[in-house]
Amino acid sequence: ATCSNDKVLQSLDPDNAGYWRAERKRLTAEAIRDAMLAATDSLDVSGAEGSPVSLFGDGQTRVLDRAGSMMGGSMQSRQGRMSGMFNRFVSQRYAIPSLEPKPDTRSIYIPVIRDRPDAMLDAFDFPAASLVTGKRDATIIASQSLFLMNSEFVLEQADRLAKVVYRSGRTNSQRIEGAYLRTLARLPRRDEIALAHRFLGERPSGKAWSAFCQSLLATAEFRHTH
Repeated sequence: ATCSNDKVLQSLDPDNAGYWRAERKRLTAEAIRDAMLAATDSLDVSGAEGSPVSLFGDGQTRVLDRAGSMMGGSMQSRQGRMSGMFNRFVSQRYAIPSLEPKPDTRSIYIPVIRDRPDAMLDAFDFPAASLVTGKRDATIIASQSLFLMNSEFVLEQADRLAKVVYRSGRTNSQRIEGAYLRTLARLPRRDEIALAHRFLGERPSGKAWSAFCQSLLATAEFRHTH
């Protein structure tokens, strides 16, 4: 079965009780993050070399808790720049290795430390490291859309994607098609092409391309399987 919309079957079984079509499923947090990196040709698939936590021992993770309390207690809930500031503070004050993985590494190699989840993964239901989770949640909530609008990580990927897309075509129409292929794995419809041209204008700036690319990364279609 597919997610295609058959008008006859839709009228006969709108609730999909007979399973004539597949249900759309939201991607996992790791897949969403990796998909953004892959769309910009930035995903590092080489893998991590060892665990940053093992460099100073599991018991020393209490240092992170003390440092977090000294800096406001809820540093782990802040995004992007604040996470980097937290790591630099800990590294400088306590002389321990940075816990940040390479920025473009696959999500599977990101160190998981209790009470200090990665902001991108945490926004999309990454399981709590201190609990045993048999099945993940797959929520669709407003805060996720806000994250995709304001996250420094997402903004950075949008800028990268804009540069890649701009170099990939000679005309704006070709670039728009390239952006859709990279993010949604399909060509845009005629109405989508017209809307994109209207948004970008005749001579779009770099910021306009970045905003356009961010809008694609923030779509529900990008983070769902079909």
